[in-house]
Amino acid sequence: MKKSRKRVGRKIVQSKKIVIDGITFRSTLEGRMYQLLKEAGIKAKYEGKTYTTFKAITYEGDCYERAQRRSKEMVDRRGVSPVRYTPDFIGEDEEWFIEVKGRANESFPLRWKLFKKMLQDDGKSPMLFKPTTVKDCKQVIQILIDKGYGK
Repeated sequence: MKKSRKRVGRKIVQSKKIVIDGITFRSTLEGRMYQLLKEAGIKAKYEGKTYTTFKAITYEGDCYERAQRRSKEMVDRRGVSPVRYTPDFIGEDEEWFIEVKGRANESFPLRWKLFKKMLQDDGKSPMLFKPTTVKDCKQVIQILIDKGYGK
C-alpha cells in the first residue's frame, strides 16, 4: 500500500490570475466581471478601498496561545487583530459592491457577514452582489443597467 503524503503550504483555493488593461485580477472570473462592467459603461473601482469590519481590541483577561505552530511555549496574546475586507468592485459613491466568488475560502463567509453588519450599523444599505459564475455576472450587469447605471 502506498503512503499518502500531506502537502505542506498548499492553498485551499487556487485561482488563475489574469491581466486586463494593465490590471492584475485575482481570478479569471473577476477579469470577466471587469470586462462586462466596462462593456456596459458602468464605472467601478477594482479593490479600491479596504474596510475595517472589526476593530482591533485588547482582551482584558489572561490569554495564552502559541505564537506559531513550532513555538515551544505559549505566550500572552491579549491583542486581537482587526478584521478587514476589500470588495472586488465598488460603484461610484459606494452605492453598490460586487464580490466575485468562484469558490469561497474558509474565512470568506464570516468576513462577508461582518461587512454586511458594518454597512448596516453605519446606516447604509447599498446593493450587494456576490456572483459565482459568468451567468451570475451577466445578471448583475443587467440589474445595474435596470437601476440606471451604465450607458
